[in-house]
Amino acid sequence: MSTNLTDDQMFSEAWQAFNEEVPNDSAAVDFLYDSLVIYNKIACACRQPQIIHMPGERFYSCRNCKKVSWVTSGTLFAGVVKLRAWLALVWLKERGITISAMRFSRLLEIAQSTALNIQKRLGMVVQEKLDDSSPGVPAQVLASIIIKRSKETPAQAHPRAELANDTTSDHPFVSLDEWMNSAAHETDLRSAIADFLKNRDPQHASSISYESIVSAIGAAITYIRTHFQGVSGKCLQLYLASFWCHFDRLRWSNGAILLACIEHAPISYQEMFRFVSPPLVKIFALPR
Repeated sequence: MSTNLTDDQMFSEAWQAFNEEVPNDSAAVDFLYDSLVIYNKIACACRQPQIIHMPGERFYSCRNCKKVSWVTSGTLFAGVVKLRAWLALVWLKERGITISAMRFSRLLEIAQSTALNIQKRLGMVVQEKLDDSSPGVPAQVLASIIIKRSKETPAQAHPRAELANDTTSDHPFVSLDEWMNSAAHETDLRSAIADFLKNRDPQHASSISYESIVSAIGAAITYIRTHFQGVSGKCLQLYLASFWCHFDRLRWSNGAILLACIEHAPISYQEMFRFVSPPLVKIFALPR
C-alpha cells in the first residue's frame, strides 16, 4: 500500500465503488453494454434497429434484421476473458489511481503476466493520444529509471543499453553514462525542447515553457520510481502515458479511457510484443 493516507483513501473509495457497480463478470458485460448504448456505439445497420440484450450475455441481437453482435466486438476488449479485470484498471486510472501489476494481479486474482499485459495494452491506447502538443524529449534524459530488462536489451548488458546508440562495444551502456555526465546531455535536451517550442502553434506558443518541460521530466521520474521502481527502455513511452493519465484529470476524467478503449481496435499479443518506445519520447507537461 501507499504511504500516502490520501492515496490509500482514494483507492479504497474507488475500489469499493467499482465492486458495487461491477461485482462480477456478468455485471462487467452489462456495464460495457450500457456504455456502448450511452456512447451510441451499438453496431447495427438497420434503419429501425430493435436491439435485444439479455443481462449477463456477451452478445446482443437486432429483432428487425436478426443480426447478432458481440458486446466486445471491434473494441480493445474483443476476445478478452477477464473483462472485469480490464474494466477495473480502466476505472482506477480514470480516477487518477496508479497501481502496479503485482498489486493489481493480487487484487483481481489474476496472473501477474495477465495484469502486466492489460496495463501495456491500455498504455498503448493512451499513448496514441499524445499528439504534437506534447513535448518530445530524448529517452536518454530518463535513463535513471531504466532498470528493467526487455527483449531489446543486449545480452549481458545493463538495461540502459537499450538507449545507447553504440551497442557494439563490450559495455554498450558506457557511452550513455558518458553522455549523461557530459555537457551534451543538457545541449541535446535544450535542442529538442527548442525545436518543440519553435514549431508550436503561435496561438499556444506561450502555454508551455522550457521550465515546465524540465519540471515534467522530473515529475515523471518521481512518479515512475514511486509506483514502479523503474521500467525498461522498450516500454518507457507506455509508462509516460500512465503518468499523463495520473496527472491530467481534465483529459482523462471518468469515462474518457473507457471510451478510448471502445473506439480502439483490438491489440494482439504480437502487436504488444513488437511495441518499442521511440528515441524521442513524448511527455505530458502542464501548461504554465
